[in-house]
Amino acid sequence: MDDELKSDSAVLIQNAFCGLIAWLFYLAPRLAYEVQVRGQEHISGQHPVLIVSNHKRDLDSLILVALSYLHGGFEGHSHPIAFALREDASWRGFLQAYLRLPGLAGRILGATSLRGHLHMLRAFPIGYLTDRRQLERIRGQLQTFANLIDRGYDVYWTPEGGLSLDGRLARFRAGLYRLVENSSAPLKLRPMAVFYDFMTTGRTRCFVRIGPESWIDRSVGRAEFEQEARLAILRQTTINVAHLAVAALREIELPASISREDFERRLLHHAGRYRSAGLALDPRLESAASFRRRLDAFLDYAQSESLLGTVSSVDVPSDVLERGGMSYARNELLEAEAAFGL
Repeated sequence: MDDELKSDSAVLIQNAFCGLIAWLFYLAPRLAYEVQVRGQEHISGQHPVLIVSNHKRDLDSLILVALSYLHGGFEGHSHPIAFALREDASWRGFLQAYLRLPGLAGRILGATSLRGHLHMLRAFPIGYLTDRRQLERIRGQLQTFANLIDRGYDVYWTPEGGLSLDGRLARFRAGLYRLVENSSAPLKLRPMAVFYDFMTTGRTRCFVRIGPESWIDRSVGRAEFEQEARLAILRQTTINVAHLAVAALREIELPASISREDFERRLLHHAGRYRSAGLALDPRLESAASFRRRLDAFLDYAQSESLLGTVSSVDVPSDVLERGGMSYARNELLEAEAAFGL
């Protein structure tokens, strides 16, 4: 049932349920990650707003939707926000297919449907278009979100439609533009971005940045609109030590062996260059002591993963930028540099 048609008591229950789940979503990822949030001053209070973000890991949406819902803090519930969720999440047995628990717990989850709970959370399905016969169903799903915008709801959307597998912000699916095209209410775009500093022997740090909101111009074509949205997301990149290492190593003829002091000097040079260009840095890179601690953890990780050899010097293999996390960080850095014209 539409929120506008519910009784006051039903709305109160729904808001309490949404608030509870939002706080659980807000707190649970902090058990796995050290979450840092920047840019909350950019939240204008204008409604409706279309919140767009990149998508790195499964927990991204939990973190970002909860932040969007709870940006006002404990005082009351947020303005209604709807978000797109993979279509099969509302199917019976989804949790068991995702978690694969054994025994009784698995059988219970196999018989469980989250459909009602997801609707209370204003999480609505969106499918992948893999066959023309699905076109009308997906058009209907997109129209649901367009109608929500016209009723004043904020909408959270990940334009890639799936996880980034190589660090790049993937090609946007058509749904983002169709959503804007099918709605008519004055609408702002709020870009968000999440990045993980996972190349460490310590706890992974998750950086969330909220960018300035801007009015959406429905007169522009799809290509121009998507490019503007893409740049708005990429400009919220947070540079971490792995990005600095990529910038330093690609300047060197590989394989090579360089002193720890020279490696650190090169990283500091690029940190200053990116800061001057307007890119955000991991705060740990801003002071000498925390910079060296973070660099130590990065080098320990790189040695344990056979990315770099570090004893008295930093030994760099010829293909280091093609390996695992370094390749992922390289792709992130290349896109951030392009977004800032570097």
